[in-house]
Amino acid sequence: MSHRALTGLLALATLLNTLTLAAATPASAQQPAGEGIVRGQVTLASAGATFEGTVEVELIILEGAQATGSVKVPVANGAYEARVPAVEARTYVPRLNYQRVDYFGDPVRFNGSGRSATRDFTVYATTDRADVLQLIQTIVTVVGIDPQQGEIGILREDVVAVAGDRVYTGGPSGVTLRIPAPEGAVEASDEDGSGTLANGVLSVTTPVRPGEASSIITSYLVKYDAAVDRYRLRVTVPVPAQSVVARVPREFVRAVRPVAPAEQADNQVLQDDARTVLFVVRTPTKIEAGQSLLVDIDGVAGTLRHHPLTEQPGASIAAAVVMVVVTGAAFIVWRRREVAA
Repeated sequence: MSHRALTGLLALATLLNTLTLAAATPASAQQPAGEGIVRGQVTLASAGATFEGTVEVELIILEGAQATGSVKVPVANGAYEARVPAVEARTYVPRLNYQRVDYFGDPVRFNGSGRSATRDFTVYATTDRADVLQLIQTIVTVVGIDPQQGEIGILREDVVAVAGDRVYTGGPSGVTLRIPAPEGAVEASDEDGSGTLANGVLSVTTPVRPGEASSIITSYLVKYDAAVDRYRLRVTVPVPAQSVVARVPREFVRAVRPVAPAEQADNQVLQDDARTVLFVVRTPTKIEAGQSLLVDIDGVAGTLRHHPLTEQPGASIAAAVVMVVVTGAAFIVWRRREVAA
C-alpha cells in the first residue's frame, strides 16, 4: 500500500506523538489467542548511502479505530522481526521513521490460521538541496463563494517531484515549500495541519519523495470586497513550474477573464458530476519562480455558492472529494479520496 493510500487511516501518526506507552507493552489487557510474527527486509535505496543511527520498525496497534499502543523492534543487517499477540480484533500497522520521514507498510491482521506476515520497506536518505525540487503543475480551484461574508474558498494542488534518489526534507527548518497565498488570504492549511501562514506565505513541511510525482494540497480562506463584484485571483509559484491552471465553477460567477499572458482553455466537465462545468485558465508556457497566473473573476457579488468538487487533475490524484465551508468564523474544511484511475 502506498504512503498516500494510508494517509487517511494513519492520521494517527499525529496521535502517536501523544502516546506514552512503553514500546513493547501491549495496550490492551485482552488475553492473546496466540503469537503472530511480522518480519521483513529494510532496503536503503539511495546510491552511496548507508544507514545512520538506530533504525526501528514500529507496529502501531489499532483496536477498532483507536490507536492503543505500539511495539518497536530494531532493524539488524537489513531485517526485522516482531512477535506480537495474534488477536483477531487487532490491526498492526508497520511504520518506519528514517531521518524524519515516515514509511508505512500494509496493515496486518491475524485471521484464521495465518500467524505470520511479511512487510518489506524501501527507504531513502534525505537531502536539503532545494534545487532537486521540481514543480510539475499547480492547479488552483475556487470551491466556494460567500458574497454576504465576502469570502472565497480556494483549494491548491502543487504536483511536485524530486530529481535523484533522496527525499527532500527542506533542511533543519523542515520547510519543503513556501507557497505564496492568494491575495486576501486570512486562513490557510495543509494536509496535516502543520503549515504556517505568515506574511502572505504558507510554509509546509511535507517531505517530497523520489520516484513518482506527489501532490501537496493546501486550502485557503480569502476575504474580498463583494461590492466591487470582482476578485483577481493570483497564483504565484515558489519555484519554476511547467504549468499553472486555475479553475472556477461556471455556476459560481458571471465570467472569468485571463490577464495576459494567461489564456482561457476549454471548459472542463467534472467526470463524476456532468452538471458542474468549470472555467479553465492556464499559463501558455512554463513560468519562473515568483511569477504568477492572473485571472479576473467577475460576478462575485451574487448569492452563496459552494459545491463538492469531485475531480481534480494531477500526477498522483485521480479524483477528489472537496467539502468547503465558507462562513464568517469557519475554516475551509476539505477531504479527498483516492480511487483507481
